Amino acid sequence: MKRILALAIAATLAPLPALAAPSVKLGVEVLLSKRLDLVKGKRIGLITNVSATDGQGRSDIDLLARAPGVKLTALFAPEHGVRATLDVEDIPDGRDPATGVPIFSLYNKDRAPTAKQTANVDVLVFDIQDSGSRFYTYTTTLGLCMEAAKKLHKPFIVLDRPNPITGVAQGEMLDPAFKHFTGRYPLTIRHGMTIGELARYINGEEHVGADLTVVPMEGWHRSMWYDQTGLPWHRPSPAMTSPDTALYYVGIGLFEATNVDCRSGGHPFRWVGASWADGKALAIDMNARRLPGVRFNARRVGSEDGVDVVITDRSTFKPIEAAVEMMASFRKLHPAKFEAYRSGLGHMSGSDAMWTALTTNGDLRALATKYGQATLSYDAKRRPYLLYRD
Repeated sequence: MKRILALAIAATLAPLPALAAPSVKLGVEVLLSKRLDLVKGKRIGLITNVSATDGQGRSDIDLLARAPGVKLTALFAPEHGVRATLDVEDIPDGRDPATGVPIFSLYNKDRAPTAKQTANVDVLVFDIQDSGSRFYTYTTTLGLCMEAAKKLHKPFIVLDRPNPITGVAQGEMLDPAFKHFTGRYPLTIRHGMTIGELARYINGEEHVGADLTVVPMEGWHRSMWYDQTGLPWHRPSPAMTSPDTALYYVGIGLFEATNVDCRSGGHPFRWVGASWADGKALAIDMNARRLPGVRFNARRVGSEDGVDVVITDRSTFKPIEAAVEMMASFRKLHPAKFEAYRSGLGHMSGSDAMWTALTTNGDLRALATKYGQATLSYDAKRRPYLLYRD
């Protein structure tokens, strides 16, 4: 059994066939080609999962293990494990079969590297693909790891990679009262930053004070969607099957705090429904709302009835506002059945405002105005930390 597991992990992390040259050069590639001085002669603790590859699809683990003058001595895996396939609450430690390097889980009792785990580490390096949503635990892992690096007196390097849904910010700012492992930092729901910019923002705004270096990408612009970069996509979590999924997730993912299913239908977050729902009525009501960049088609999935969410123009589509309108439609058509869970929706949306509007038939336009004001404030706050401008 151990041999089978080792082969499976090795296959997952094995280099892929060469691809055409991408238009964006990732942080790991810049590190290896131009900034090897940052890690040369040092023992590296790499915080990563299978989403971290170069532009040719080669694993960071393999690249850093073979880099001249450096030694990979520890791996740290976030939620879902190093292969990004596990959906369990307590992930055990392990060992990488290809390199023999120990893997320490950051999704069990330890949520950040410890002194014991980093005894053989000189520098911590972080490289994980983000989704662009505040409610995604890798951002929390990033912040907790920086706090640990500060406490342990270890330099912290972030190898940057794209925000898959551009640099646009949308939605509510996180109220500190709603901090949670799912979303811990004062960001809008669609935060509009790269993982490197997030590190700079958290380090500054949260006064972490880590010895932080971000190795930026070359060729990335804030208006770029992931499919414009030419880079391969390796799902960073089980349901994040493609870069397109990230745009759906930042809005439709909010349905995970309701009693409506948003993971079925063949593609996560592109269909919503329930056994008690009327898909045709939902489609008619939602299309009548004339939301920009999206249409809704009735479809039954197994025993559940619902609607496909079809993005027709991603540049005008507002995923968070669309999700709120959809929740309002469920409540209007099925007032005795639809439930939004106050605690969960508060943690995901960032405050009680969305739950209050939905449960009191509040003015959704007022909620949209509130989000617009939050985004303006957030844009000013994040500006000093941005690395890329159009």
